[in-house]
Amino acid sequence: MEVTKIAASVRQEIGKRAIKHVRAAGHVPAVVYGMGAEPEHVSLDVRDVERELRHRHRVFRIEVAGGAEQPVFLQDLQLDALTDEPMHIDFLRIALDKPIHTEVQLVFLGVPTGAAKGGALMRDMQRLKIKTLPAALPREIEVKVGALDLDEEIRAKDLSLPEGVELDVSAEAIVCHVAS
Repeated sequence: MEVTKIAASVRQEIGKRAIKHVRAAGHVPAVVYGMGAEPEHVSLDVRDVERELRHRHRVFRIEVAGGAEQPVFLQDLQLDALTDEPMHIDFLRIALDKPIHTEVQLVFLGVPTGAAKGGALMRDMQRLKIKTLPAALPREIEVKVGALDLDEEIRAKDLSLPEGVELDVSAEAIVCHVAS
């Protein structure tokens, strides 16, 4: 995954009323924290945020106006329940040369052969816990289920992970299975 730049401006005021003004101005309130430094309250242009979310970027170099550029990881994103508009973002400061522990979306490809025999694919995991360098973070991990027959399963150790990505769960953890 590439490390993209995103511009931010410092928010001096915090609280409900200040956040309403930030959102009304077309910005998303955010906080940058971690690595022993004080939390920083910032705001980002909503269009920039939506563009990066469409590309599913999670690692950024955030440029705070008047400050230094710092690498961050999108730790948490709150979306409006009705409009799916970003409401608040938490960024975790990271070092690009140190591994991070996170989860990545699993994408199931194919139709199991056991489905033709009356079986059903059961997805035991939707996301997989991994450990990787921030620049090597994959957008998703594909799980090919076409060869699964009745009562067969795929375990975490059976997945083909991209280079530089390690499991952060038990190798014997069941990812999916075909139930009869």
